[in-house]
Amino acid sequence: MGNEFQMETRYYLKKSATNKDGAIYFLFHHQYEQVRISTGEKIAIKDWGDGFPRKINSTIILRERLNYFKATIDNFIKQIIDKNNRVPTEVEIREQIEILLGKKVSYKTKDLLQLTEKYLEYCKLNFAPKTLQTKAIRLSFFNEQKSWSSVDDLSKLKLEKYQAKVEIEKGEIANVNNYIKDCKAFLNWLYKNEYTQTNFSAYLRKNKETEKPIISLEEKEIIKLEKHNFINPSEQKAVDLFLFCCYTGLRFSDMQKVSKEMIL
Repeated sequence: MGNEFQMETRYYLKKSATNKDGAIYFLFHHQYEQVRISTGEKIAIKDWGDGFPRKINSTIILRERLNYFKATIDNFIKQIIDKNNRVPTEVEIREQIEILLGKKVSYKTKDLLQLTEKYLEYCKLNFAPKTLQTKAIRLSFFNEQKSWSSVDDLSKLKLEKYQAKVEIEKGEIANVNNYIKDCKAFLNWLYKNEYTQTNFSAYLRKNKETEKPIISLEEKEIIKLEKHNFINPSEQKAVDLFLFCCYTGLRFSDMQKVSKEMIL
């Protein structure tokens, strides 16, 4: 059997910097990408071993439950491979897990609102809460359109009209492009997960933005900031963090992930 038909259930612990417990996720490799889906289970980080709870008394029940999940899903994967000569799609895996965990779902739903909820749930693993909130707002505008309520309603003409509406109502090109970008990502997800036979994202396009001049500080200005003592502690901290980013080349989002343990 080739590598393209190999898939198995593994587990991943999502740790929190502010909590002693971690959340356990199913982990699959699908089309060269990692797919992580919540099991709904939590465990003390200290009790987590190499991809599975440590063999101690306090994890006996949890280990039995996770082993049951793995056996059931691996059997489902094998059935799909034997029957269809392919591994399950990400959607099939997610829906099988929802059934396993006792969640009610409509199999292969075509309702765009339900699919939007599924997509945003998928995005939780890859985006910060504020980014998710923004995506939800933009996709809410997409779902407000009376032209569609189901994936069967989508068409090239309707999406071209939607693009025109976004360009009229959302003002600046950058804002318009953000709406189009999130909509394209959602439509691409629908196609990738076999909810649509057509990749409708191809019918939307981002507009060319006017290049803005790059404003950067000169070395003497950075030195001036470094030597200045700010009276307000908050201002001093902000400047210190800014200088740290300047000297390390880190983006602010990356700098936020730096901990004392990383500094030698």
